[in-house]
Amino acid sequence: MEEQNQVPGWVGSCMGMIFALMFLGAGLMIVLVSMDIIHVPEENFKAPRYIVLAAGAVFFLAGVFITMGVLFSQDELRLPVMLWMQYLLALAMMASFSLPFLWAGFGPGEREFSQTTTLGPVRVSESGDEATGRVIFGGAGILCGLGTLWYAVSAPGKILRGEFKSMFDQNRRTIVIHKHDE
Repeated sequence: MEEQNQVPGWVGSCMGMIFALMFLGAGLMIVLVSMDIIHVPEENFKAPRYIVLAAGAVFFLAGVFITMGVLFSQDELRLPVMLWMQYLLALAMMASFSLPFLWAGFGPGEREFSQTTTLGPVRVSESGDEATGRVIFGGAGILCGLGTLWYAVSAPGKILRGEFKSMFDQNRRTIVIHKHDE
């Protein structure tokens, strides 16, 4: 006969907050460096500070999302004000994610790209072609930007019509520990 014990809900909340703090901390560190609050010599920057800020914002906003999921109930997350907050956070995160790709593909100045091929234990790294790197990163940036634009235009109507789902509105999985009698 099998006995099922559920892990208490506070365990999942604690794990969620640990992840949230990791993302918030990493993002905040990058944001503070980009704003020169934490000083890093200028020669260490390979991109403009606003691009570094965008990269940090992605991590920081992910931490905010995780924190929302831990602190608020499912019913609270479905309130209209919370849906609008989720929409704006997701939009900011998507735009911040797109920006470094667009800059790498289309920004001014020279770029250095590298390519690595791994086959089993053999790994070969070499300098990549700038044009190829710009096409790959620029293409990814355009796709991300188009996805951001689509979300920016389509989601508000869904919120107003009541069709927008909370980012946290999915079947939560429950961790179950099985004890077997021998």
